[in-house]
Amino acid sequence: MSPPSEGYLQFSAYASEPGGVTRLDAVIDSVERFRAGRPASAIPILDVGCGTGNLAKPLASLGYPML
Repeated sequence: MSPPSEGYLQFSAYASEPGGVTRLDAVIDSVERFRAGRPASAIPILDVGCGTGNLAKPLASLGYPML
């Protein structure tokens, strides 16, 4: 289960978009389920077309290495 969104929302502009927090929480939940008990540092994430980093920055704040 992912940590409360308040912890990683500070790294994303999704809080200011309608439904943004829900989308970000869904992405974080999916990545956390995929992780399946492995440390976050063992799961590199490739964010293609990341723009401003609205997904990359919150994931990096949780310890996922970003490629």
